[in-house]
Amino acid sequence: FHKRYFRKPENYPELRDIIAPYMFRTLRNQIKLETQLPESQILTQIYQMTDKEQQLYSLIEKYVAKEKRQAFPEMEPYELSLMLYGTLSSSPYALSKTLAGIYTRLMKNAIEENVKEAQEIKEMLELATSIQQNNKDELLIKALDKSFSAFYKKGFNKKCVIFTQNTQSQEHIEKLLMQNTDYSIFTFNGTTNNEPIQKFLLNEKPSVLISTDKGNESL
Repeated sequence: FHKRYFRKPENYPELRDIIAPYMFRTLRNQIKLETQLPESQILTQIYQMTDKEQQLYSLIEKYVAKEKRQAFPEMEPYELSLMLYGTLSSSPYALSKTLAGIYTRLMKNAIEENVKEAQEIKEMLELATSIQQNNKDELLIKALDKSFSAFYKKGFNKKCVIFTQNTQSQEHIEKLLMQNTDYSIFTFNGTTNNEPIQKFLLNEKPSVLISTDKGNESL
C-alpha cells in the first residue's frame, strides 16, 4: 500500500475508487442548511522545537536509518519513524516511556548486539527525560488563556477539551496545567466510568478535560 500510494498523486483516483463504496466525506457547507452547527473558529499555534528536541529528533533519525535494529527486526523504517516521531510530537515525556520499554526489552537478552543498541536507546531516553517543558507546552497555556478570554466575551461556558494520543501525554498535560494554571482539570481515558466527564460538565469554574480518543465515545 505504501509503495503504491504514499506521495503518488497519480494513483489517488484509483485509491478513491477503491474506498468510495465504504467511505464518504460530508462538508460543513453541505449540511449547514439542515442542521445548526456552532461557528468554527480556528486558532493555530506554530511552535519551534527546542535545541534538545532537535537533538533528539536527529538521534531518532539516525536510529531509524540503521540497516539492522535489534529491538525492531521486522518493522519497516517507515512504520518505526511514524511510531517514534509521532510519540515525540505528542510529548517528549511520552517518548521517554516508550524508550524506557525498548531499553528494558533489549537488556533482558543482554547479548553484545542488544547491549550496544541499548546504549543508543539510553542516550535518547536520557535526553527525552531531561526535557521537562517545551515551547509547545508554553503555547498550549497561552492558547487556553486566549480561548477562555474569547469565550467570556461571547458569553460561552469556559470549558475546553484537549484530546491527546496516549495516557503518558495525558499525564504530562495534567501536571503542566495543574502547576501553571488555576483551571479545574479533569482527565478521562476510558479506564474508569464517565464520572470525570460529568464533573467537567457540571463544574462552574473554567475547566479543562484532558481525554484520550476514548472520550469521543462519551462526549
